[in-house]
Amino acid sequence: MFYYKENNGVVEKYAVDFDEKKITTLKYAIVENCSQIKHVEYKSAIIPRFEDKILIRNFQATKVGEKEYFEETKDVFQFSYDEYEPPYLVTLIDKLLDLKPEALSEIFNYDIFSELVNSNVESLITYYSQLIKLINLNFIDLISISDLKKVEDFLGVELLAKLNLDNSPSRILKKD
Repeated sequence: MFYYKENNGVVEKYAVDFDEKKITTLKYAIVENCSQIKHVEYKSAIIPRFEDKILIRNFQATKVGEKEYFEETKDVFQFSYDEYEPPYLVTLIDKLLDLKPEALSEIFNYDIFSELVNSNVESLITYYSQLIKLINLNFIDLISISDLKKVEDFLGVELLAKLNLDNSPSRILKKD
């Protein structure tokens, strides 16, 4: 995967490298320690389906009766579970793990202070710092934006729009 950054009239190209296992482990730690937890209870004849099972804990379904529908009778259950609501950083980690380059710009410019922090959850600061350290950017090359526009005009294609340029103030941490 590549990351493109606009910097003083040039586009810098970086190769992105990261350890998927370490970032996945970090994601689970963020879910476990930084999520708001909402307890949910309701009755229904429809069994819930959850997209991300790591966000549902203590799931219980107890049959409490039956309900007549047009041509059938369905069991009614009392559902009870805890739903973990992780910070948006977890969504960005999922995008990174899915190799979506646009996630990088959002990760590098993520405002960890924008997330509401309840007293029962840990701060994201440590986890965010760990995530940044796990993402390695290796500079490949650069091209001036004016040269890139000349190529666009020559070929009749839009290249700049497809690069998902990060043109925010530089927060790229150089690796030692």
